[in-house]
Amino acid sequence: MGSYYKYRRLKKLLSGQFIRKYPLDRVLGSHLALYVWLPVFGKIRFLVSLLRWRHEVKCDTELLITFTQGSRQDYKELLSFFETRTRDKKSQTVFLTPTLRKPMGYADFCKRFATELVKKNDVNCVDHFILCYLRSIAHITIEELEDQNLDCNEYLAFNSAYLMESFLTFYFRIRGVPTGSLQHAMYFDYLNDPPLDIINYENACAETLFCWGQFSLDQIEASVPHDVNLVVDNYPRNVTTRAKRCLSNCILVLLPRWIYRKEIGKILRQIAESSLSFTVRPHPGSISQVRSLSRYLSNIQIEDSKSLSASLAQTLYKACVGFNSSALFEALLYEQRTIQYLCGNEEFLIPEIPKISSLMELENLPESNISEETLDYYFSRKNNKTS
Repeated sequence: MGSYYKYRRLKKLLSGQFIRKYPLDRVLGSHLALYVWLPVFGKIRFLVSLLRWRHEVKCDTELLITFTQGSRQDYKELLSFFETRTRDKKSQTVFLTPTLRKPMGYADFCKRFATELVKKNDVNCVDHFILCYLRSIAHITIEELEDQNLDCNEYLAFNSAYLMESFLTFYFRIRGVPTGSLQHAMYFDYLNDPPLDIINYENACAETLFCWGQFSLDQIEASVPHDVNLVVDNYPRNVTTRAKRCLSNCILVLLPRWIYRKEIGKILRQIAESSLSFTVRPHPGSISQVRSLSRYLSNIQIEDSKSLSASLAQTLYKACVGFNSSALFEALLYEQRTIQYLCGNEEFLIPEIPKISSLMELENLPESNISEETLDYYFSRKNNKTS
């Protein structure tokens, strides 16, 4: 049984269960997913962190925007786009930084956990323990949240499907406050065994999910919860290219997340054996792993010093090659010659661009042209394209 199906099975066990009108299968959806997909020691650290840390949010504003996705600069750039667009509103952006839970919180958790454990159930011991633990975490989180007096007219979560933002979203939904959630990577109806990222839309909690384009909407429409409205919104970056870009003889290789470590290793070995010049762009979350993996391979130059958007805007590469990464779509936006590498474990296919299964095929570069109409299908760009 794959991770996705384990996650779906556990989530179904929470379906129809509520604490103070908070639906547990939704507010705990990302918790279940992280528990399932993480390795053993990662699971333990994650469960301990849920008990150890809490979140306090203070707001008194027209529009509250929250962010809980770590320190990635590209995510902060997406937030900045929305902050700029909502200047006419009194808004407040809160970075959800955890603080240590107070002793009373531990006491409340233990009391609730003991109550949950003695309940009769029809699941195995491990599943019962995890569900009791997470229900107890949900109980103390909701109690702490309900003790806070949060006042706003509109709430926008960076990712309403994720951890504390799921709880905050339902805090406001219960009170009739309009809620929204942002898309922060390309969404697909996955062709392979769905990765953890599927929760970004499948567990969306906000009433409105703002999509980058009609492509994303079409891909996820059948998978989002029935009470989530999909809206095509502008792609949240200003796509700007220099009039005269630097011409590079390098092929830019756009790598995916580290879950595809086997496929990454394979393409890095092909780079090392090739006579062509390559620049490798790791995913922001796997820079150190790629550096370590490529340490003993020749012919590999790694770029991570500036944003991908800046690189694509300033430099016209010989070609951009990638797989299982939103960066491949971004290369199309910047009118790069874009080629999809078939790794044998594809999340998606882009029909309009050439495909290769080996870097040896780049000796004779295939043409790559995509129409403006097709680009507009992938990315809504009504007011944010300049040159």
